[in-house]
Amino acid sequence: CIGLKKIAILKADVDDLGEIFKEGIDIEYKTFSSLATFSRFLDWFFKIYINWLGDIEKGLKQNINETQYFLKAEFENSLRWRKKFKKPKRDIQILYSGGDDLVVIGPWNEIIDFALDLEWLFKKYVGENPNLHFSAGMVIVDKKFPIYKAIELAEERLKEAKNNEGKESAGVFESSPIKWKDLKNSLNDFTDLIEEIRETKKENKTEKKATIKIPKTVLHKILEIKSRFDELKDLRCIIYLHYLLARNEKIRNNKIFKEYFSLERDIQNKGRLKVCSKFQFINFPLIWLDYLSR
Repeated sequence: CIGLKKIAILKADVDDLGEIFKEGIDIEYKTFSSLATFSRFLDWFFKIYINWLGDIEKGLKQNINETQYFLKAEFENSLRWRKKFKKPKRDIQILYSGGDDLVVIGPWNEIIDFALDLEWLFKKYVGENPNLHFSAGMVIVDKKFPIYKAIELAEERLKEAKNNEGKESAGVFESSPIKWKDLKNSLNDFTDLIEEIRETKKENKTEKKATIKIPKTVLHKILEIKSRFDELKDLRCIIYLHYLLARNEKIRNNKIFKEYFSLERDIQNKGRLKVCSKFQFINFPLIWLDYLSR
């Protein structure tokens, strides 16, 4: 476990599966055999292919038929969205996986990586069908926290994610649910900083904390101001962030922060200033950075 010494529970399941069975298959193809085939293929993903994400080397050695070869080739080439899988097996435990849902436990950072890879692999498995997707809820708890209770909390976060417009969302950290693509994009923007901490932790295993270019006090201040902006919708909060950015030489020239704190014209509102659309997602990479550096 890198950084924060806590574990996470992830609960996920496919969105609107009942509606897919009811309305998603053309009437001329809606037979008992076609429904059974669809159900079986879905079950295969959660019973077989999900193991590729748990044990990479074992998964890549599995014998598969020709129709599945493309999926395996894609997986072997990409491995995950950040393309930096550096160990053959994750430190996670799949408590349950079958049907259309799963429950997984492990170090918090491993679970988030697993969730992102799971979403990517599922999209490949269903042929990038925009109507087939899933949502997930995750909670981070102390190692001594009762597992059954943690699963109940993860279920609550999953319900929040499914209540997000359009679903296809993740409830992670203490923030509101976020779309998978927005979560990936925001974390990808901060990849260099995240990977820098990972590598520092690995190289200095004896050190309790990793060095970070951005002071933790600044991280916490940004998160505090973001929370205040969400509550008040006051652009003065953004102005204060620019002041904070200018005062700190370590992040003054950081292009990512400048981009996230930028203001733009709202064409639909008489050209008035509004925050950059990316700003609403800054919680996730900053909380990740905070947890990794602990």
